[in-house]
This record gives sequence, C-alpha cells and structure tokens, in this order.
Amino acid sequence: MDRIQAMEVFLQVAHLGSFTEAAQKLEMSTAKVSRYISYLEDWLGIRLFNRTTRNVTLTTDGEQALRQCQQILQLVDGVQTVKDSPQELSGSIRITTSISFAITELSQILVKFQQLHPQVKIHLQVADSSLDLISDRIDLAIRFSNKIDESLIARKIGVCHSTFVATPEYLQKHGVPHTPQELETHNFISHVLFENVALTLTKDLEKVDVITKSSFTSNDTATVMSAVLAHSGIAMLPNYLINEQVEAGKLQVVLADWQVITLDIYAVYTSRQHMPARVRALIDFLIVEGKDKAW
Repeated sequence: MDRIQAMEVFLQVAHLGSFTEAAQKLEMSTAKVSRYISYLEDWLGIRLFNRTTRNVTLTTDGEQALRQCQQILQLVDGVQTVKDSPQELSGSIRITTSISFAITELSQILVKFQQLHPQVKIHLQVADSSLDLISDRIDLAIRFSNKIDESLIARKIGVCHSTFVATPEYLQKHGVPHTPQELETHNFISHVLFENVALTLTKDLEKVDVITKSSFTSNDTATVMSAVLAHSGIAMLPNYLINEQVEAGKLQVVLADWQVITLDIYAVYTSRQHMPARVRALIDFLIVEGKDKAW
C-alpha cells in the first residue's frame, strides 16, 4: 500500500476521531480506512489508536507518530508545489482569520496574491472564534497560537508581537506605570483570551507575572483597541494593529523595555490529500510575505 496515502488517512482519522467520518471525507470505504491504519501500524510497529465502540483516540505513540507524519507530508507538499505550474492556478480558496488581522494585513496580502494569479477567487470569512474547517468548508485558516490542535496541519507564517498601550489622555489622568506591578493598579481592556490570565513580562534576565483587572473585554481585538482609544484604560494589543496609531500619537507605548507574550501565526488546514495547487501556492506566498513583516 502507498505509505503517503496511509499517512493522509491517519491524519484524517486523528482529526475527526472516527474511521467512518474519515472514510466519508476521503470518499473511500470504512474497511479501506481500517486497512490503511493497520498497514501503517504494522509498518511503524506501534498501535496508533485506542478504539472503543464509541471513541477513537490517539495512543501516546500515535501522538508522536502524528507529529512525524505531519513533518513528512509537509516535505511532500514542498516537492508537489515545485511540480505544479503557478501560471495555471485557478478556482476558489475559502480562508478564515480574525477580523482585525483580515482588515489590517491579510486582505492586502491576498490582493497581492490575486495580482499574480488573477484566475484565483478568494472567499475570506472573518470571525474572532475558530470556525470548524470541515463543516464550514474552509481550505485555510490563519490562526494565532502557541499550541495548534495536533490533528490539524499547520505551517508557521510569522510571529505576532504585542505591546501595552494607552492614550496620552488616559496616562495623563491616571499616571504612567513604570513597573509591571503597577499595571495591576490600572484599568485594563482585554481580549477575552487574556482575561484573568497571568501575563508574563520579561526584561533581560528578569521575569514577572502580573494579573490585570479588566473592566471591559471583547472577543474582537479591534474592538479592544476602540475602547482604548476612548481613553478607558491600558491594553495589550498586537503591533500590526497599533503601529499606525502609535506613529500618529493617538496611542502611547507603556513599559517599552519589557517584552510581552508572542504568538506564532499559522496557516492551518485539515488534509494534504489532493490539495489544490492554488492552496499550496497561497501557503508558500504567506510564508514569504511573513518573513518581511514586523507582526
């Protein structure tokens, strides 16, 4: 049997947690999916899944094998991209990301990609909650995280840096914090992911954890910035969103000498099997663009 195909089947079963659903996704019989998994288990000499009548879950060995198979298939992806002619790219790509990143960065990158490949149609779906790639028929998701679901395939396209900011008006009224601990005495505007979470700040060899008090939270980063611009408090915001506001003097950087959490930016998808050349080309394009961006 084809080992690459077996790895593709393995990734689908791991992602969906079901032999039957993987078979439907791959348009093959459940028996054939089972044979591929058995073949891969025999080849690797390990058991990949714990199987019950209701659940299919990865074993410890299966989790390690999943990471290794993802790396192998990523290399295969690169070879396949070289083989395909970029001049023939056409069709649609459904992509999703956060509202703020779509507005400030991704939409411009996608337009540049379309200028190179005018026959490609882009459907950009924005949301600040993670869409289900399968049920929403998403080809590619751009996600910010330091931990990606191991059942998904992810390629790093950049790093998101963040900074503490507030308006000059707020700081004039409430004072400028000079130490991380002083953040705890200020009103904080937070993304819901960081509400009541200890934020780690580093400076040289010094490391400090602070827990801020949020009076306003939102699941949309742009909304957080709007609240900050209304002089309501301090927020930790991604640099790609605040750079223009800082340069214009509308926002002021707080604790500039301290480094805050960074998040990796990933292009995430569910399967390499029969991946259209246009999607592979877009992923490579995003990686190249990300190298030159100070996100």
